[in-house]
Amino acid sequence: MATFFGSSGKNGDFATPDFAYPQKVISDARANLDAGRDHLRCLLEITTAERAIDPDTIFTLPALVEQYIAKAANDADRALLTAYEAEIYATIYSNDRWKTRPCRPCPMISPSGVRLSLH
Repeated sequence: MATFFGSSGKNGDFATPDFAYPQKVISDARANLDAGRDHLRCLLEITTAERAIDPDTIFTLPALVEQYIAKAANDADRALLTAYEAEIYATIYSNDRWKTRPCRPCPMISPSGVRLSLH
């Protein structure tokens, strides 16, 4: 059994995160992460909240996950974190919100005001 799955729920250590306050989610998850509890859940909460604040932070998140892959206690933990890291990389790869849409070139206008043909 993977050690990343700690107790959660009614009697667990975690409260349900309120993503309306992402900074609070991040601080709570980092505190639990530093305490060594439920690494995968903490990383999921941190990455989700970070992306809610600023979508461009996704580029820094694989390094955070990589730190915990190196610390993983067993192969199952390593596999879960590697799969999550791959999911983040796939999201980065498919994120194209900053790319411009193809558009027609503007017509060239000479200094005299005469339109020049591009073809």
